[in-house]
Formats: sequence, C-alpha cells, structure tokens
Amino acid sequence: MSADLPQEPAPNRPLIEVRDVTRVYLAGDQEVRALDGVSLTIERGAFVAIMGASGSGKSTLMAVLGCLDRPTGGQYLLDGKDMAEATDEELAHIRNAEIGFVFQNFNLLPRTSALENVALPLDYAEPEVGSRKQRAERAGAALALMGLAGQERRTPSRLSGGQQQRVAIARAMVNNPQLILADEPTGNLDTRTSHEIMDKLGALNRERGITIVLVTHEQDIAAYAGRVIVMRDGKIVEDRQVPGGAVAAA
Repeated sequence: MSADLPQEPAPNRPLIEVRDVTRVYLAGDQEVRALDGVSLTIERGAFVAIMGASGSGKSTLMAVLGCLDRPTGGQYLLDGKDMAEATDEELAHIRNAEIGFVFQNFNLLPRTSALENVALPLDYAEPEVGSRKQRAERAGAALALMGLAGQERRTPSRLSGGQQQRVAIARAMVNNPQLILADEPTGNLDTRTSHEIMDKLGALNRERGITIVLVTHEQDIAAYAGRVIVMRDGKIVEDRQVPGGAVAAA
C-alpha cells in the first residue's frame, strides 16, 4: 500500500488528511450526498470534537475516518497512507491495531466479563499479542487505568452505565492505538458520569498522546476538545479552536 504523501518522519506528518471527500448514497432514485467536499487535517495528539444536527454528515465522516466506510470520491490518508489503496484485510488490521472505537451503546459482549471484553482486540490481533496470560495482564492494566481494578470478572449487566463505558474505553486503548474515535460516548449517561468519562478521554489524550476525535451534540462535552468542527448538509461550516480546551490542534 503506497502513500501519496512525501515520506517525512511520522511525528511531523499529520495523522489524518481528508481531501475533498464525498460520500453519496442512493435512497430509491434520490441521490443523498452525506459528505459533500469535506477537507480537513488533524495533527497527531489533537483532541477534536465534531458537532452537527442529525443528518449533518458527522457520523458518516466518523465512519470514513474509522475505515468502516469508503468515500465515493476524494482522498483519505491515515498516517500518510491512502486508505483507498488498502485491501479489506488491511483495513481490518488498521481498525484493530491503529484505531480504538467508543460507541454510545458501549457495544460490549453481554455474557463476557469486563476483562475478556477488553482483551478482545488483543485476541483478534494479527499476529496474536503475547500469551493468553500476557493478554489478560494487559487487559487488567487497561481496566485499572480506567479505575476498574477489582471489576475484571463482572459482566456488563453487573456494571453501571459509566462503568460499562469505561470498559469500552479500556478496550479501545488496550492495543495502544494512534487514534480513538468516540461516537456520542456520553449519550446514554447522566451529566456527572458524562464528565467523568470525558476526564478519562482527556487524560488519555494528554498523558498518552492519543489522538481523539469525538462526535457529540453537547456543547459542554465538546468543550473538552481543543478544536470544534461543525457540520451541516455534509459540509464543514465552522472549524474553531477552543480556548482552554484539551489540546490546540492545527
């Protein structure tokens, strides 16, 4: 898989480059432009919030950034690699090894313990990460980092919503990804718990340098980011820095 960008040292290269990306769907005989000429650059180590009403294109953009969907036109480069040139197998590897996902509904396996849920990306890694014992130790360390030491054997039904989301964050970061994509991660949580979750994401950004891209409807949640992007009708209509936000990005 070749890169379109010059091969500068990775730390000096933007993590994400989106160039005039479109995503067109057909709804019956109607063409829907979910993304309409979107361009943006996100530096590594940034914390970016994407906002917009339902249907604005923010979730479609998140799917493209997460290599869950391919754009109809334009170019998406992740760490200098053109994702259009990646095979389905390569994209699956990128999703597991380089990107962590956090969803509104947690997406935990209901009959599986917190430890086993967190270890899943390690179990599916290619090549497999360490021994089974080593994977369990790594998953346990990720849970402890999220304040869940002692909760390893609990299934999701025995955890609160906030605890479940912290398990999901531990799972997202257990492979030490470059990028975490969080789609409405506080949507099902009360205000206090929402801010606890954002504190955890902010700490991962500050202390580990993980780039975080967050979709949210909430202004107070977006305020944790260093940069806010607003979308409407498949276009970026605003792109601003947040004074005092987590990380100021380009």
